[in-house]
Amino acid sequence: MKIGITADVHLKNRETTPERFNALDDILKQLKRENINRLIIAGDLFDKEYRNYKDFDNLCKKYQDINFYIIPGNHDQDISEKIFASGNIQVFTEPTIFQFSESKSVKFLFIPYKNDKAMGEIMEEQRKLLLPHLWVLIGHGNYLAGKMPENKYEEGIYMPLSRADIQEYQPARVILGHIHKPIDIDKKVHYPGSPSSLDITETGRRRYLILDIDSLELISLFVNTEHIYFNETLIVIPVENESDYIKEQAEKIISRWGIKEEEKTKVKLRIKAEGATSNKNKLAEIIKDAFYGIKFYDEPDINEVNVVDRNSEKISILERVKQKVEEQVWEKNILTKEKVLIEAIKTIFGIE
Repeated sequence: MKIGITADVHLKNRETTPERFNALDDILKQLKRENINRLIIAGDLFDKEYRNYKDFDNLCKKYQDINFYIIPGNHDQDISEKIFASGNIQVFTEPTIFQFSESKSVKFLFIPYKNDKAMGEIMEEQRKLLLPHLWVLIGHGNYLAGKMPENKYEEGIYMPLSRADIQEYQPARVILGHIHKPIDIDKKVHYPGSPSSLDITETGRRRYLILDIDSLELISLFVNTEHIYFNETLIVIPVENESDYIKEQAEKIISRWGIKEEEKTKVKLRIKAEGATSNKNKLAEIIKDAFYGIKFYDEPDINEVNVVDRNSEKISILERVKQKVEEQVWEKNILTKEKVLIEAIKTIFGIE
């Protein structure tokens, strides 16, 4: 038996948030094709205490053969089953141990968001009913394990879960809402991420999860969204043929996205250029030409690009530095090769 899982849909109404409805609709179409008839939504189904639920209700009526299991997040703490007319919606407003009838062993602990609780407190209350490695935690909040991606939509810590909690109570899987970036941590903690980007800061292809409750295998599948956002930094170097160099960098960036050729028409790109050029006048157009076929979210930001005289000796030094930088393995979240290159450009060309 398999179950679909998503989170952080942040619905308003269809007119206001059509892309978010379309993304959820795409997930439901995919589930139907795969004969999967259950979808768990791990919090923030609605946006900022939005109280017009009609359009979501109608969507659920359209998919009567799919059951919806909703765990309220910090944005939708006021929802309950009584506000919905569709009979295939179940809302868990209190911590609940749930077992699907087809599963003889695996239990789920659904933890709705509580602003005065930590997840560990609730797991302690339920621990006698949960056998190690035979239960799955579904909740909404922050996993406190090293440097996690920020939720730019809202700052602060929400219903925390620690690594010590997981070691103590030993769930087989932990699937959380709240962080909009799709991420998998420690091979056990998973954020499906928002199925549709809420703004330009939420980059890359969006996904949802499928959990096989017999094997506890978890796979991710992509959502067919209308737009795919990317935020990129382009390093400009005053080489002899800057246009070719920038085109080469653009090709590397596009390759890194990992998208299909037909998906390029969906991309909306925000790009910031840094470094130095010998001629800033046409730089924005050169960048646009380098990303031919890609739509720009706004004009390329070239404000941080400095103008320098082309000096073959300095360029030669910079090329050697660049080669050494490319050869190094940079530890994530500490230093990036882009930052090193920017500092090298400033030093070599005497930029303050």
